[in-house]
Amino acid sequence: MNDRERRIKAILRTENIQRTAEKLYEKKFAIQLIRYFDRPAFRIEGKTEFDRAGNPKGERTTRVAEDYPTLYGYLSDLGITREIFDIWVRTHVEFARAFDMARQCQFNILLTNALRGDYNATIAKLELIATHGVSEDRVAEPLEIKLTVV
Repeated sequence: MNDRERRIKAILRTENIQRTAEKLYEKKFAIQLIRYFDRPAFRIEGKTEFDRAGNPKGERTTRVAEDYPTLYGYLSDLGITREIFDIWVRTHVEFARAFDMARQCQFNILLTNALRGDYNATIAKLELIATHGVSEDRVAEPLEIKLTVV
């Protein structure tokens, strides 16, 4: 039985979820959380083009949007529930900080690919509102910079 299966079995059998959450937590999960979300927004893939005779005529590169990393994807990979995750965020400072960093990475991937047109605009907008607290009603304050020439 691997670690993921062990965690799943422990969660399914538990009577006290708080105690089980504490028993399952390992410090390495904070770094794993960041690694799961910390990826480039897109990758460049090359493809060789051929002429009609089948001779290579050149390389064409394409930008491919990275799959959007989700919290539930991470939870599934780790073999834990959202309830366990929330307990870890509340009780382990390093894990809470890692979650903040992971959300920043996720926000960057979403915004970058949405602005490039690689993600569906409606879905990206809903995700920005639901997950990242972006609001249509909130207007950004203009940035005021004062320069003094000496």
